[in-house]
Amino acid sequence: MNQKVRESDFVDNFYVFPNMSDGGLSAGAALEVCWDLSHRNGVYKANDMYFGPDIKNKDLKQIIDKEDLNATYHDDIESIVAQHVVNGSIVARVDGRMEFGPRALGNRTIL
Repeated sequence: MNQKVRESDFVDNFYVFPNMSDGGLSAGAALEVCWDLSHRNGVYKANDMYFGPDIKNKDLKQIIDKEDLNATYHDDIESIVAQHVVNGSIVARVDGRMEFGPRALGNRTIL
């Protein structure tokens, strides 16, 4: 439906919030209150969905050390992960800020 609206001749500007589920309702309510309190007019558009906390290599190292785990750092992590997945391994990925929404894959995911 979003695609049909976007392609229609009577719509000039179109934005779909990435979490169009119950989570989107709470985010929309919070944004509405924020907008009303700031007395702004116009449209709010989220530039990205990285609303969660960030995780740095030093944070990961502390967790790895605390849990007495073994880990190695790889510059080419994507090819290493791909090879593990091809070999049937399960890979947990944690990188950068946590994403918001049902399609949030990448920074916090299990492959």
